[in-house]
Amino acid sequence: MQQPPVDRQALRKAFLKYSKMLNENSAQKRIYLEGGRVQCLPCGSAELGGNQEQSNHPSAPGDSSSDILPKTTQLQCMSESYIFHLHIISVLGKAWDTSDQQSKFNALACVWQTFIGWSSKDFADVHGLVMHAYNPPNADSFVDHLGLHKALCVLKGWDYTKVPDNSKAYQSLPPDLVRANREDLIIWPPTVIIRNTTTGRKKDGRSEGLGNKEMDKKIAELGFAGGKSKSLYGKEGHLGLTLIKFANNPSGLKEAERLAEFFERQDHGRVGWSRAQATHNLDPDTNPMLVETDSRGEKKRILYGCLAISSDLDELDSDSRKRATVKSIKEFDPSD
Repeated sequence: MQQPPVDRQALRKAFLKYSKMLNENSAQKRIYLEGGRVQCLPCGSAELGGNQEQSNHPSAPGDSSSDILPKTTQLQCMSESYIFHLHIISVLGKAWDTSDQQSKFNALACVWQTFIGWSSKDFADVHGLVMHAYNPPNADSFVDHLGLHKALCVLKGWDYTKVPDNSKAYQSLPPDLVRANREDLIIWPPTVIIRNTTTGRKKDGRSEGLGNKEMDKKIAELGFAGGKSKSLYGKEGHLGLTLIKFANNPSGLKEAERLAEFFERQDHGRVGWSRAQATHNLDPDTNPMLVETDSRGEKKRILYGCLAISSDLDELDSDSRKRATVKSIKEFDPSD
């Protein structure tokens, strides 16, 4: 198939869009990373009411074709059974709130496609999906498919600059380039993830950790300004994870990069945290990778920090994840 000319800006936007979609749901991401049947997101979007961004006639606000099935729901409904059932209820409920017969038909088609396993648009493995995305079935969705192709390759650590074929040579890429491609895709507004911020346990067994004000103070003492802390909590208490969010402009990005580089110089960046995680079998209260003793003989947690990238999206709280976008540092455009 001869590929049509590509709008580079549209391709970049599609790539960043699918880079977020592939990473924002843990169960969904695991399927693409670990194997099994996978869906084509652009094709699924087209079947579920169309892709407004590619349409020549964008729908007006409140148009039923845009409200039936949000893209995030498309992803989640295919990952876990409870989300699947909520999805069915949501689709039918929204469709029957409108008098538009076409919307009702689209909703029923969506439910039917879900029950039969999306057989026409799923693939045995990611290689098959990559081949499909690089050679999409029609020109209307060409840019979206190429964006997905590139996003899949970055997720899997493959070479998106090579034409994919059955030799799978494109799946070979040096580790340093794999890391560079992934770390180029930052979460926006610029955010630094601080890890190992738990401080102990309450009497009820729930985890305690550094709160927002405490973390703001610590970051200020290190000489960094402009960031706002958001400590994350779950059912068991503090998750040991704090987000430091900076302004969504070049100055905010520069300050976030400075903070991340500070941790990296101490070997307490992303790679350092991976090494610390490898010692998870040790007591977290005495593990020298997690705890150190200061000059007064008091134990304190060793903080690890790194600039948040697309692969970290599923660790964020739902509100931060929803509000975030993905940007490329190499092709940085504040207006995106």
